[in-house]
Amino acid sequence: MDKRILKANYEETSKLVTEKNLNLTEDTFKNIKFRSKFSSFLVALLLFGPLMYFIGVGLPQEIGDEKSKVAFYLSSYGTFFIPVIKITLVIWLVVFIAFLFPRKNYAVNIRDALVVMMPMFVASILIFFDLLFALSVAGIGLEATCILIVVGIFYILVATYNVLIKIKNTLYDLNLKKISFKWNVYVTIIGLVGATVIALLFQTIKNGFLIYSASFSILVVFIFAALMIKVFVHSSFVNHYFVKYADQYQEKFKITDEQWYGHNKVK
Repeated sequence: MDKRILKANYEETSKLVTEKNLNLTEDTFKNIKFRSKFSSFLVALLLFGPLMYFIGVGLPQEIGDEKSKVAFYLSSYGTFFIPVIKITLVIWLVVFIAFLFPRKNYAVNIRDALVVMMPMFVASILIFFDLLFALSVAGIGLEATCILIVVGIFYILVATYNVLIKIKNTLYDLNLKKISFKWNVYVTIIGLVGATVIALLFQTIKNGFLIYSASFSILVVFIFAALMIKVFVHSSFVNHYFVKYADQYQEKFKITDEQWYGHNKVK
């Protein structure tokens, strides 16, 4: 039997695609309407977009004009992903505009809504990575910071692997083992000890205990990324199968044509 994660039949996916995972409420069905989507677009365009651009692009460049060691590091190391952030925000804007057009049905609408959120998620991660990377280098040095980045990448790989295993177990009633959380703890301890030793050996610039302590906060952005990856990957598979077996799920969840199409279906 084919146990590939994208090859499940309708009966198998019914354990993954549930009303709880889809959050099927009267309010969510309203999101298929143009008015609802356009309101969200205006808020994003006038508030979140400019705010993200200022934090990720404008702030590091403005700080660079200040005459302090921390400002020097922020302008030198906090601008690495600025070109990618700009491109990602443009992609997000284009995808969001395309999302305003009517969708085939509610299933396609929520799948595409997730697609709209992904560039903003990527931009957010890159923005905070840039800022915390610069702060980390200022406090513990580049070498020690690279050790923490390796630890963070381990978080992301473990989270991705575990969520895929969880989905496969759910689909096919398997009992495949996930990577235990204790490995995150072990790697974190090793990384913190290693970064501290390297910092004490090689970091000669003294920016104060506060900056030194805050340097380790770069792990926070990786923890956030790992958690969000779990959410996005799980939701992506739920939405994929919801779209693939759309007719069956409309009937199963008793979704009316008004909710499903955003209007009464023409007979």
